[in-house]
Amino acid sequence: MQQLTLSRLQEALQFQPPVVTVHVPLPESAAQTLQWTRHFARLTGLTVISEDWGADRYQAVLTGTELRVMLNIEWLCESIWLEAAGGNGNDAETLWRWCQSWSLPPDHDR
Repeated sequence: MQQLTLSRLQEALQFQPPVVTVHVPLPESAAQTLQWTRHFARLTGLTVISEDWGADRYQAVLTGTELRVMLNIEWLCESIWLEAAGGNGNDAETLWRWCQSWSLPPDHDR
């Protein structure tokens, strides 16, 4: 699994309302999925507040100061995507603007 950096993450995003797709290789195991999710949360300044596993999918709800995000990883359709997860003013457009606002710290590729 290739190391995820904020710059790679930003390049991998595509706005497809009502979701933001993330075009990166899928984690290959449950352990890698948890590692990927925590790394994603750290890069984006979010906190994982809940997780749910299904037969071919994983969902995590992450929260930050601006919004709540649902991270979806589905192996059957081989995709990762983000959805706004409720709240006032928390919609697909807000999610996309938030993704576009990520700033790259000087040591972002470490």
